[in-house]
Amino acid sequence: MNNRYLIVGILVFLVLASATVVVFAFQEKPADSESAQKARTVKEIKLKGDFEKEWAVNASGELITSLVSDNDAVFYSAHGVTALDAETGSTLWESKAFTGAAPIIAAEGTVIGTDPDGMMIALDSVTGREKWRAAAGEQSTSAAISGKRVLYSNRTGIAVALDKETGQEIWRSRISEGNVHASVSTATEGETMFVLSSDGFLHNYSVTAISAVNGAVLWTRFINDSSASICTGPGKVFLLSQTSAGPDMPTHVLVTLDATDGSVKWQSNIYSQIPPVINFVDGRLYFGSFDANGAALHGLDPASGIEQWSCRPETRSSVPAAFAVKDGMVYLNDLTEIYAADAENGKIWWNVKPGGPLMVPPVVADDSVCFAYGSAGTLYALPLLHL
Repeated sequence: MNNRYLIVGILVFLVLASATVVVFAFQEKPADSESAQKARTVKEIKLKGDFEKEWAVNASGELITSLVSDNDAVFYSAHGVTALDAETGSTLWESKAFTGAAPIIAAEGTVIGTDPDGMMIALDSVTGREKWRAAAGEQSTSAAISGKRVLYSNRTGIAVALDKETGQEIWRSRISEGNVHASVSTATEGETMFVLSSDGFLHNYSVTAISAVNGAVLWTRFINDSSASICTGPGKVFLLSQTSAGPDMPTHVLVTLDATDGSVKWQSNIYSQIPPVINFVDGRLYFGSFDANGAALHGLDPASGIEQWSCRPETRSSVPAAFAVKDGMVYLNDLTEIYAADAENGKIWWNVKPGGPLMVPPVVADDSVCFAYGSAGTLYALPLLHL
């Protein structure tokens, strides 16, 4: 009899215990908020040790002046250009074609740079073999790859289009009557090239829209401010210029132009003690600034200019120099640290301090974010954060 009660008691206990376990399991199912789910995901990533570097490469004491990627490979310039496998960091090829500090660009199987003598050189991104070279002039300043064309502008007031595969000149167009004394920036959107230039006077900047097909000048808009920068998005040209406002007043104006006719869509005042940087990626406009509270990164709605979020890195040492965006994450750096922030709300999920100054903007390649630091030229690759 006692044994019968004992068996029944054990069965009741097991049933209750199993029910408790089932209830606990259901409570752990993701019926919670998105932020809580993301926090749990990040915790799991940290527990797995995924923040260990994917690979590291030393550039033999050379100062890295440019870092770009075409997803399968990472290219860096340091008295020459070197191609690394994006997954392993192993060297694919090296070339002494580019020996200056000019930036390089890479897209669709081609790496392009300019040597100190003003010769533009194109290399095959897979083999490093030289495709062509063309005399761009010592005053060449900015280039972009757009489809089958290489578009560049220079300080002599000329814009040029070359065939990406052969280097043959397609067209040449004058954008300024005199030499362009200030920096020239080139951006593309669809079949249009946009050139930001100055004739040397402090408040005489202009944006010129040029057909990438035939070089025809479509429109020009003059800007009564100085020290400007430019980027593009679908149907829009984003222009950041410096004003002459007094202390504690807006120092810069962010203007959005219609890409078809140059008309102003909206503008917004910005305060920054250091010239901000702007970029348009994946439907959002970003700009970095520096004020009395330190450095910050801002995410804006490109249609209205309304700020959607802002975040401040812990060090607050300088303006976020540049940023790469992939799979809903923004990877940015200041002088000393690199950060991963949520592109939807600006929340910083992790930060890495490599132990030396970050020399060039980060790039995304394969499933990694790559950055270079230190005067000795060390490259690191960290795994992308997937939320």
